Amino acid sequence: MVLVSCRKDSVNCDIECATQTEELLFQTGFKNTTLTNGDFENVAFAGTDSDLLTNNDWNDFQSHSKIGFVEIGYEAGDDSQRKASIVEDPDSAGNNVLKFQLF
Repeated sequence: MVLVSCRKDSVNCDIECATQTEELLFQTGFKNTTLTNGDFENVAFAGTDSDLLTNNDWNDFQSHSKIGFVEIGYEAGDDSQRKASIVEDPDSAGNNVLKFQLF
């Protein structure tokens, strides 16, 4: 499960689609992205995708005023029972994807 929260001052919460100006907050192809186990049965994202010129840094994204937090959250178990990793897409060489495994 990937969790992204929305802060109350977000321009997109409770607003009908296509009624406001869109803003690109983040983009990634997962190049140079690292995943790190956190303190609360979660995995945090970090890094900057050098293939993209703007809005490509996980730290900037997570500290943006319109974003609460970004993480993969697990409810139970330990690291031997779950894994998140970034791997090459089996259907599209050169494209990275986020892979989840539960054992």
